Amino acid sequence: MGIALIFPGFGAFYPAAFSGCGVAEAEAEPVITEVDEVTARYGLPSVREALLAAPGAATGTGVGDCPDTRALEIFAGQVVCHRILRRLLGIREQVVCGHSLGEYAALVAAEGLTVRAAARLLCERIMAVRSHAVPAGRMLAVPLSRDRARRLAAREPDVVIAAVNAPEQVVLSGPAECIDRLKEAAQADGVQAVRLRTDPCPHHHPLLTAVSRHCAEASRPVPTRHPKGRVYGPVLGRAYLPCDDLAGTLASQMVLPVDFARAARDLYDDGVRVFVECGLKRTLSDLVEAGIPGARVFAPFRTRVTHERLRDTRAEIRAGTVTGGPACPSNATN
Repeated sequence: MGIALIFPGFGAFYPAAFSGCGVAEAEAEPVITEVDEVTARYGLPSVREALLAAPGAATGTGVGDCPDTRALEIFAGQVVCHRILRRLLGIREQVVCGHSLGEYAALVAAEGLTVRAAARLLCERIMAVRSHAVPAGRMLAVPLSRDRARRLAAREPDVVIAAVNAPEQVVLSGPAECIDRLKEAAQADGVQAVRLRTDPCPHHHPLLTAVSRHCAEASRPVPTRHPKGRVYGPVLGRAYLPCDDLAGTLASQMVLPVDFARAARDLYDDGVRVFVECGLKRTLSDLVEAGIPGARVFAPFRTRVTHERLRDTRAEIRAGTVTGGPACPSNATN
């Protein structure tokens, strides 16, 4: 029975995720050190405090205080999650799949990128955005089909479909004022539109074309290699091939839409029956359940890591994959 690790994008984060659990902290330390060595060279903040501060403690200046660098703490957290799944829980996946920002950690998991290389690509992406006059943008999640979402988006100029996450869950992207008006219009029609918490940038939007080109050019010196493991790219709509330019593909996702609904379906049709969310919170798991009722889903890091959680997660996943037992409860909270 195939296992897919799915890596979420923006919004999949909560602070102090690994604090207080000795084995988790031990896995987090080398990842944080590697990421921080890269961010320091770019004059960007450390991710340490965000990941390892004591729960509830007041935090100083860190990644979380800089919206455009939040991607770094999300990325670092996902790499730690993967190491915990591999080294502490013994999970061996058949394929990895990253949603938007999650592709960076997915490629690290498949050994197409090192932690430092992926951190460099993210830093180059941040610097590319800062160097261009990008209009303030927002993203809006709507519980609609692709066709209905497209008709809604057509009411405002420069609003596009950024992601199709499930058969009835689409994300729109565009200039802030357009998204705000569209949210009001959707709610007036009885559609429960929700603004997503991302950095102030219209992700997966043609407005980022110049940024994408800049990022691709700046990323050329960053070393990459063909992934040892299988990686499905929801922007590509297929698995990565040996001829694919990893850095260039990651840069292109800034302007191209994500089709996670298709990715989940393709993986299921290819034999994957177990989807394990390799990131903080429970985001993609709900989307897989909505699109593929027959899939088993697990969100081991939906709440802060503890020794008890690790023990229970090992038992849950083994029961779900070996004996066909239940996956994590569908009402698990973030």
